[in-house]
Amino acid sequence: FGLQIPDGDITPELIGTGIAQEEFATLSNEHSVAGIMPYIRYYLPKTTVTPLVISARLSPKEVILLSEKLDALTNDDTVIVASVDFSHYLSSPEAIRNDMMTLGIMQSFDFDNLHKLNNDYVDSPNSIALFLHLMKLKK
Repeated sequence: FGLQIPDGDITPELIGTGIAQEEFATLSNEHSVAGIMPYIRYYLPKTTVTPLVISARLSPKEVILLSEKLDALTNDDTVIVASVDFSHYLSSPEAIRNDMMTLGIMQSFDFDNLHKLNNDYVDSPNSIALFLHLMKLKK
């Protein structure tokens, strides 16, 4: 459906803080971004987007700093989407059990236990943590 318009303000601000960097190869190959962009482009063609791939190497403190920066750069018209997979490669009963545990951790904003989760629970604990911190900041 064509190229998606990037946000001209947020990306340079994030890169300027040193907590983010521009990596086109990562974005073009990352299914969490590439899978959703055609839908955004088709249904919201005039929307600007700031795609972020959240590294597993970010510390919990860096996740908080990133959420605070994003909070300052966004407003009530901003939509935040976290494209995250939950339990991987498990039987259905195991997946349901683990997904319920992850849901409980998310609902209670239990960041300590969230950061301890692996692919048996969620593929990007940092993405969920960022999303939850933003929810708290945005009230």
